Amino acid sequence: MINAKLAGADIAIIQSQMNTLPYFVVGIASIKSPEDLRGKTAAVHIPGTSADFALRLALMKVGIGYKDIKAVTLGGAPARLGATISGQADFTIVSEEKNSRVKRTGSK
Repeated sequence: MINAKLAGADIAIIQSQMNTLPYFVVGIASIKSPEDLRGKTAAVHIPGTSADFALRLALMKVGIGYKDIKAVTLGGAPARLGATISGQADFTIVSEEKNSRVKRTGSK
């Protein structure tokens, strides 16, 4: 936006805030409750990203420490979701868009 304005563009910046993180924890069929995440392998994003923060917050909200899971850093959502679907990881966190795709494929 700054570069466009400096180049002479007539721009408007519209801001929106949300009080939730649009992420969902998805995993293998044997995970039925949050407690089932304890001790499982999670496909995670790079530390410090919004997906990483969302997963850490979700775990904290259900009383599970980050140290109580086995976190494997894989990167972006396609890699994390692929690892979970293929069985390399037990669960991951995905955005609302990816969660819709998971539901369409019949996964949980």
